[in-house]
Amino acid sequence: MRGFKLRLFFVIAVLLSVSSLAFKVDITPESQRIMLNETAVFDLTIVHSSSETEVFELYSPDIFWNIRPEQSLRVPAHEIFKTKLFIRPLNINPGSYGIPIIFRQISNNEKVDERVVVEIGSPFPVGEYLPAVKGTPEIKKEIDPREPHEIMIDLENKNMRDLPVVEVKVRSNLINQDYETSLGPLKKKKVKFTVNLDDLTRPQDDVLYITVLVPKKDKIYQFDLFPTPIRVISYGSLNEEISTDESFLKTSTVIKVFNDGNGEHYFNYPIKAGWFKRFFVQSEPEMVFKDGRLEWDVLIEPQQNKELFLEINYRPLFWAIIIIFVLFLGYYVFRSPVVVKKSARVIKTREGGISDIKIFLNVIHRGYRKVKNFEMIDLVPKIAELINEKSVTIEPFSITKSEHKGTLIKWTIGNLDPKDHRIITYSIRSKLSILGGLKLPVCVAKFKTEYREREITSNPVSLKFSSE
Repeated sequence: MRGFKLRLFFVIAVLLSVSSLAFKVDITPESQRIMLNETAVFDLTIVHSSSETEVFELYSPDIFWNIRPEQSLRVPAHEIFKTKLFIRPLNINPGSYGIPIIFRQISNNEKVDERVVVEIGSPFPVGEYLPAVKGTPEIKKEIDPREPHEIMIDLENKNMRDLPVVEVKVRSNLINQDYETSLGPLKKKKVKFTVNLDDLTRPQDDVLYITVLVPKKDKIYQFDLFPTPIRVISYGSLNEEISTDESFLKTSTVIKVFNDGNGEHYFNYPIKAGWFKRFFVQSEPEMVFKDGRLEWDVLIEPQQNKELFLEINYRPLFWAIIIIFVLFLGYYVFRSPVVVKKSARVIKTREGGISDIKIFLNVIHRGYRKVKNFEMIDLVPKIAELINEKSVTIEPFSITKSEHKGTLIKWTIGNLDPKDHRIITYSIRSKLSILGGLKLPVCVAKFKTEYREREITSNPVSLKFSSE
């Protein structure tokens, strides 16, 4: 029972460790030593996080090895699958080899890369040993490109044969170094490389591959070390220089940004800006509106500088308000102090058309000073005639008839005080029944202010009538 609990606990721990991956592979030991005619045997463990049974396959891009599992890789859910992994060399010289092995989950094509080391020994007597060299790297995983970077490799001659020439090659995307030395029988030696990268090398991940070569007559014996992951670190920051010039209702800001590092950086500069403020902001490059703010999110390349310009200018709004104020002020100053409003209504019909019409003339003094000699003239169209009424609000000064124009009615009111409101009414009768409607001409008024004589007109009037 105790053993079952321990196994259950181990299964749960492994499943939790692979929760972020589709599956996990473990190969032990990391290296094996065999003879040329032997097969290396490793312990293979696979566990996955799927709730169903999964099938896996394995293969290697290195065609000089025969790699096969002891049984098919069919792994049940929630179990730790264990089997043997057999690796046999094909036409390989004695030496130490790093063998890449790729595992693939069939259902989702997820892959895991593994690597084992197989050291192949020579079957010959001691005096005839083929070269066998073991290498162990000592490397700092993080590299600052501004500083020299040292790579140490411990070399060990594994047999009694003297090796007068041993070549060490270090390769990666960024590093390409060679070193030549010698190794006596069963001797150890430290090889030291100094790598100088360009100061502006971008931050990145890299893998260091180290190979030891021992040339012998017409053959070269190769020993691969485990690949070592390295990383070029990022350094530096953004330096900002901000200058602001404030004047009347205008603020100009110039921002100079310099990236003194080896990696690209985003420069973010936000300002609060509602919908109203956005109309008065100018920027170069153009700012983007986001979450109630205008902001720059500008990419600055390594060792590059960029100049940003921002201007908040309320002057156009100020001048627009001033112009509108002046226009309103001018309107109130120069408008006519007296206004005449004309209206009419049908008061009698005949034979389904308009017969009698009542005319209303409203004289309103809206100014602040008295006007003098106020006179007003209205025209009765020739298709109608004036009706004599006994009671009127203001008697006409004169009534003049014309065959061609109609009847002219003139009123002389004299002086009008501020806020005076006079109403003049009269009635007309059409000579014939008017169907549809009638247009009445405007009324004309003349008066004198303190500065000059003025003439104004009323609005025209259109009457529409329907017998329905």
